[in-house]
Amino acid sequence: MIRRILFTLILLTTLLTPMLGQKVNLIIQVNNKLIVSELSRFQIVFDSVNSNKLFAVSYVPGELSIDEYLWQKINLDSNVRIFLKFDYYTYNKDDQEIANFYVELTQHKLQQRYLILNIYDFRDKKYKHWYQWHTDKPFLAELTFPGSGLYIRKQ
Repeated sequence: MIRRILFTLILLTTLLTPMLGQKVNLIIQVNNKLIVSELSRFQIVFDSVNSNKLFAVSYVPGELSIDEYLWQKINLDSNVRIFLKFDYYTYNKDDQEIANFYVELTQHKLQQRYLILNIYDFRDKKYKHWYQWHTDKPFLAELTFPGSGLYIRKQ
């Protein structure tokens, strides 16, 4: 009896694992600091950042979980633009501030062994001085993976 239950449990786990989706090895830092709990509302967006084609995904430090339907949709068309959007919550004295960040992803990037996303938030003047010359946004998203490059900082 116990063997049957154990066999059934192993069989169900084996069958359901592919249906659960894809896990991407992703670490998110803001201003070179690992962020553990200040992030929320993770979404995958297609075509443009302001698109209404958005899908919720889950993130815990080190792992971005994408369900099977969304993973198939991402892999279906290599020309579609994909963005990861999320909110970053901070406090300035007693006031809560929310910054909205996003980074463009590709099929190639999502299939890397690891991804390190470092957001340089220009509300910190040090990072604004170092990196703002790369972009016109209020932040810079630097995605690092095997064989990728890094942004050069201004002295």
